[in-house]
Amino acid sequence: MPACTAIRTDYNKKADAAAERLERKQITRQAYDKLGDLRQQGEDAFKRCFTERAPQQPAFAAATGQAQALLEAAIGK
Repeated sequence: MPACTAIRTDYNKKADAAAERLERKQITRQAYDKLGDLRQQGEDAFKRCFTERAPQQPAFAAATGQAQALLEAAIGK
């Protein structure tokens, strides 16, 4: 999902910028640490976005149906 990927990309850019500012001593380690793990925040935001939007996609319903059929075949239903 492009919208969800854009969210993660934005967090990664913020993380890169913060790391660069820390390396250049433009911010302190304490200020950097206060930002938290921006990459993890981005992953979490991506997952929330995907969880909310994926079920609304037609391809998701088809993939879910295929997965259910494979599971039923595997367990012998």
